[in-house]
Amino acid sequence: MEKIKTISNDSEAEIIEKKSKFIANLYYVNSIEEVEEKLKNLKKKYYDARHNCYAYRIIKDNAIIERASDDGEPSGTAGAPMLNIIKKMELANILIVVTRYFGGILLGTGGLVKAYSEATKKAIENSKFAIEESGIIAPAVCQRGGMIRDPCYPDRRGDGQSRYPDPGGDARPGRL
Repeated sequence: MEKIKTISNDSEAEIIEKKSKFIANLYYVNSIEEVEEKLKNLKKKYYDARHNCYAYRIIKDNAIIERASDDGEPSGTAGAPMLNIIKKMELANILIVVTRYFGGILLGTGGLVKAYSEATKKAIENSKFAIEESGIIAPAVCQRGGMIRDPCYPDRRGDGQSRYPDPGGDARPGRL
């Protein structure tokens, strides 16, 4: 089985854009049934929200299953940008749901894409990355120059420095 870059913990993030509140929830999933259950629970939790847009990518039997929903937002402004982010980061077996509480100000298509994308990125930043192989999930780290780096965000601080010293000096880059 091929190695899959995924997450090891669920995460949440929230942003406010022109009085609209966007709540992003990121989940590890490995079946469409799990996706449906998470969506059902979130729709109950946020029953009074205007939109629950989502995107997911699941690798099952060497096939990629992916889907996105704008849930009533203008076509292509929510689910597709969210899916593009997780595809670009090569993440799989995840579900991202961004719930929007409308704040009374129209954002336009560009504003919606920006807001849904930002909420998605923040939820991903709040998660821990892992590599899944044969159903086993292990923390995702790789080593360059004696420092362990987060493979998805190798320079989160923007200063060109890694985040963690490699205590044993024996971590090796993995195929991500």
